[in-house]
Amino acid sequence: MKNIFYLIFFTLLSISCQSQNSKDYNFGFESRTGNHLLSDGWFSWGNNKVKIETSLYHSGKKSVSLQSDTTDHTGGMAYILINSYRGKEVTLEGYIKTENVENSAGLFITFEDQQEIQIESKNIKTENLNGTADWKKYTVTAIIPEASNKIMMGGFLKGKGKALFAQFKLYIDGKNIEELSPQDLSQSPDEFFLDSQFRINSLNKQQIDNLYQLGKTWGYLKYHSPENSKGNLNWDYELFRFLPNINSKNFDALLYSWSRAFSTGIKTDIKENYYIDWVPNEGNPIFKNEESYPRMKWDDDGMKLLALFRYWNSINYFFPYKDIIGKNWDLVLKDYIPKIVHTDDELNYKLALLELTKEINDTHAGIYDFGSVIDEFYGINEAPLKTRFIGDQLVITDISKQNTASGFAVGDIITEINHKKVNDLLAEKAKYIPASNKAALLRDISSIILKTNENDIVITLQQNNGKFSDISLQTIPGQDLILEKSIPTHKELDHNIGYIYPAVITKEEIHTVMKQFMNKKGIIIDLRCYPKEFSTLILSDYFFPTSKEFAQFKATSLQHPGKFEVNGTAKIGKTNRNYYKGKVAILVDETTQSASEFIVMALRTAPQSVVIGSQTAGADGDVSKILLPAGVSTSISGLGVYYPNGKGTQRTGISIDIQVKQTLKSIRNNEDPLIEKAVEFINQ
Repeated sequence: MKNIFYLIFFTLLSISCQSQNSKDYNFGFESRTGNHLLSDGWFSWGNNKVKIETSLYHSGKKSVSLQSDTTDHTGGMAYILINSYRGKEVTLEGYIKTENVENSAGLFITFEDQQEIQIESKNIKTENLNGTADWKKYTVTAIIPEASNKIMMGGFLKGKGKALFAQFKLYIDGKNIEELSPQDLSQSPDEFFLDSQFRINSLNKQQIDNLYQLGKTWGYLKYHSPENSKGNLNWDYELFRFLPNINSKNFDALLYSWSRAFSTGIKTDIKENYYIDWVPNEGNPIFKNEESYPRMKWDDDGMKLLALFRYWNSINYFFPYKDIIGKNWDLVLKDYIPKIVHTDDELNYKLALLELTKEINDTHAGIYDFGSVIDEFYGINEAPLKTRFIGDQLVITDISKQNTASGFAVGDIITEINHKKVNDLLAEKAKYIPASNKAALLRDISSIILKTNENDIVITLQQNNGKFSDISLQTIPGQDLILEKSIPTHKELDHNIGYIYPAVITKEEIHTVMKQFMNKKGIIIDLRCYPKEFSTLILSDYFFPTSKEFAQFKATSLQHPGKFEVNGTAKIGKTNRNYYKGKVAILVDETTQSASEFIVMALRTAPQSVVIGSQTAGADGDVSKILLPAGVSTSISGLGVYYPNGKGTQRTGISIDIQVKQTLKSIRNNEDPLIEKAVEFINQ
């Protein structure tokens, strides 16, 4: 169950809990407003097709169906509510109908703590279904962890097939939740929980200067003051209480007096801090005990400034790559004070946060749990195409079978979208796309540039013959778009070369495949993907005659926040006389990111190995999450990763031995120049 639901907490960590304190939970899926894909209060996650069914239901008038045509998809629909009930056990009841389910379907319950980190519950009792079966009632029961702040429940489908869900009911200690009264135990409104009580009518230069000094001082004390370290203060509230002083002529004296009040014992070595911790055996920071204020008001300037100050100081003290951001980080703080204060609605607030996260030039950054407002900003529908930038040209690389238009082909260049030049759209969208380098930026823009809220889209094409034409395409809801090429876990090339694709291969398969490939002349490992399992590093058992160091890490400390020093190294391999002695070609491009980049670093130290391809995403290092007001979260590369000689990987990407790029010609000819170069290298 843990693996099935892991994805949920990267996509639905802090969704606003609509109507949680009313009796109308909409567990029967009857209420649906606006353009929501699901019934009110419900959200989808994962890769499955999700649909409201009005002709297939158990009782009532509606059900929800989850459907997948592939074996490796997992997804579901979920409902989140605040755990404001005094109870020990929660039970979810629902009706399920299955059609040709090959793997499993069922109900789930899981929990989050105050920091929105998943908590495992003991004694979860559930039943996974497969095959075909008519409507039947099922239940899942879980012990409520003491630290639980939110309860997430719903239905899931893993693998190929279809599952329908209807008439959910939730019970706390055997009592229907719709008959209970919430007690708001974990998030009872107090002095500032619902409103910071701070507004700015107009922002002048002196106020900006004062806020700049306050933001830096507040952050310094947050991570250096012994009182903060013990958790004796609600540091957000101390900020809210002081904010009105920015209008005082005596601001400097007030700030000095305020900071002195919290500076007692500030030189004492701090052993622990209420707001920061470290991932065991890793070293990247855990930003803990941060309130997300999900009910933030869009005119609340105190909350907006808290978002800016919290993020800015997290980067200032705990981002290992602050030295290569490319900007003066102090100036970023001053620039964003008016930018974020002047936002006046949900969309502009969240766009300002997106711009802010872009400033650190980290592909791991960005805003998550941003709700439908950002989805609608980009567009909830998509053209039935897959594109990629070749240089600065936007090229069609795949066409969905769902497409109904004609007159274009793979390899055609898109020059305009809805009569707007692609280059202009590129500049417009780049403003909100955090990326470590241009390669990653273009990759991510290509995935959103054909989004729209309209039912059709017009693209202007330059075709292979040089002629230009306008094509009108019917768009498809993003979650329903199918654009996939099936790539096997492994295969043989030229009868003497093995090929491994880590995106789909499992730990168990690796051992089987390597037994087949041990006598091959060469092996190609295609890491133009994200590995299905980090255990891809198990390959090292076969490629190395002895253990070898391939990376070093840098992290900071509680005693000296912001000072990064080497805190460990990574080795790979073991003593093995019977290691693989052929050539190893590792393929990379802009889709090689994070864990993939780390694996490339490791495997490149194998004898007779080379890295072939183009610049990777440049975001290596374990991810740390930062919560911000309005239930928003963002991430950073939280651990500095370097080669043993000290050479960095952030922004620049992994070192390439043989530079090869996909070209317009290779796309039109359905060729893969990286595989061709790998075969050439192995046969030399």
